[in-house]
Amino acid sequence: MKYLFWLQFLLVCTAYSQHYDFIGTDFSRIDSIAINYKFNGNLDPIKITKDLTKGLETDLDKYRVIFRWIAENIEYDVKLYRRTISHDYDERLLPGKAKRWKRRFDKLYKRHTILNRMTICEGYAWILETMCREAGLSCVSVTGYARTIDSKIGVKAKPDHAWNAIKIDNKWYLSDPTWASGGVNEMLTRYTKHFKEVYFLASPDEFIANHFPSDIQWTLLYKRPSLIDFINSPIKTTAFLENKIPNYNPLSGNIYLKRDSVFQFRFSINMELESFAIEKSTYRNREFIIETIRTYPIQNKEGYYVSSISFPEKGNYSIWIYINGKHTFIYKAFVK
Repeated sequence: MKYLFWLQFLLVCTAYSQHYDFIGTDFSRIDSIAINYKFNGNLDPIKITKDLTKGLETDLDKYRVIFRWIAENIEYDVKLYRRTISHDYDERLLPGKAKRWKRRFDKLYKRHTILNRMTICEGYAWILETMCREAGLSCVSVTGYARTIDSKIGVKAKPDHAWNAIKIDNKWYLSDPTWASGGVNEMLTRYTKHFKEVYFLASPDEFIANHFPSDIQWTLLYKRPSLIDFINSPIKTTAFLENKIPNYNPLSGNIYLKRDSVFQFRFSINMELESFAIEKSTYRNREFIIETIRTYPIQNKEGYYVSSISFPEKGNYSIWIYINGKHTFIYKAFVK
């Protein structure tokens, strides 16, 4: 019995021991294939996959060329996204409309992907899964919760995003082709293409910072966090992954303080800290008030950087934290 337990344990470790397997891998040759390959007319996932992967032998190379080609050639469809929001029917209140819209929606995002080379997250996940299957790779679409700067801390919403899990050399990995391809502005009016490496074969303990699957097995973590912990944490942006931040405190995104008290933020970072700033903002007397503190944080004996910001007046505040020039964290402070 003890032997069987350890055998199962080793099999699980083999399946999920992927955290930093490919750091430092040179993908320049594979990326060149993806970037330079052009396909005119309506997309043909089967032909494109065959052309892209011709001569490639490893699962890793095949996946990289497919992933990078999608990121370079499929744009985020802002209009379709706004349309999905307007048709977001509550299944409990309007089950008929919700069901009809879902059937129509499944066809709609696929049609936009093929005809317009534009889609939303479900379309990115679908085209990646489709092309991987053609290349002989095991890939699944994963739905769940994503956190952006518009997310509300501590408030549970419906699943609102889709990404992928991919098996390479008998190990499962996580990727987000939508976020890897670029981003949308805060007004949801403009998409800008910019490849983000951190969402290609992301480490599960980093990916969980802003992705939580509806099916918890797809966290690919031994110690699985709860959805409550996820939505109660501060909002962590792409820069959280880019800045390689393993630890931070407070863990809760909603901070409750008394007037004249101090908010203390601590973090560690696995790269050089070049710049740091904390920005607090609030509405007072019908006026938006913002204050930025750019004091370099103090590093304590444990190696944590520590920075403090005071709140001499009552109010509800947003706290934006910038690390190495990038917006990295959002907290909410309620000062009484």
